[in-house]
Amino acid sequence: MNKHLNPEKIRYCWRNGALYVHYHDLRDYIFALAKKEHETEYCSIQSIASAYGMSAVRLNQYLCAKHIQYRRGGVWHLNSRYANRGYVLNKTGKNSKTHLRWSSKGKDFIESLLAQDEIEKIHK
Repeated sequence: MNKHLNPEKIRYCWRNGALYVHYHDLRDYIFALAKKEHETEYCSIQSIASAYGMSAVRLNQYLCAKHIQYRRGGVWHLNSRYANRGYVLNKTGKNSKTHLRWSSKGKDFIESLLAQDEIEKIHK
């Protein structure tokens, strides 16, 4: 069981033939999950690309050629194969345009792709 959930605070009851689960500190648990999500570091494609001496445009084109992402309506999207792996966060900017922000897991994924193609970082 998750370390945030205290089994002593869970209550079960039957109502109209359905089992209901009540957890008194569920709100605190949800806030803890949201805080963990918020604390995860996300970075732009530009910050990843600059470490390899690339532009963001070139790295986006590279990921598109590898079938990792595609562009629709001027916005980059991950292909369904990669969409639910925790690689990106869709963030809406000040201009109401959606931008992909890459998680550390996503950044590591991109770096592994570049390493497979023997593209090395120019600065760490």
